[in-house]
Amino acid sequence: MDKVKMDLFDQAVEQYNLRPRWRDGLFLTTDEERDANEQKMYREAKARYAFMLSSPKSKGSAGYLRWALEASLRTKPRKMVHRQALNGRLR
Repeated sequence: MDKVKMDLFDQAVEQYNLRPRWRDGLFLTTDEERDANEQKMYREAKARYAFMLSSPKSKGSAGYLRWALEASLRTKPRKMVHRQALNGRLR
């Protein structure tokens, strides 16, 4: 994988401060479990990013790289549906 693209991935991880978030877990009590969870989440996100960049649709454009970063790190806000928009009905 291109070194520059992986550097962008690592910079995004630092920018969004994801490593401390990945360390936190509801049922993680020891530092070893937290370290293991952080490494697992990092490897999974990096694998998703590498998979997206290896796609034949990837042309190396700035927009595609930004989308791949947001999708692999799951930093893009998700669309929410408010109860008011559903006329008081639950889905």
